[in-house]
Amino acid sequence: MTVVAREIRIEGVVQGVGFRPFIFRLA
Repeated sequence: MTVVAREIRIEGVVQGVGFRPFIFRLA
């Protein structure tokens, strides 16, 4: 997986579930 694709995927997840839940799940 390329870095660009990874960033796009992360950005999509953030917009989907929200930034706070994403950090909570990551931690």
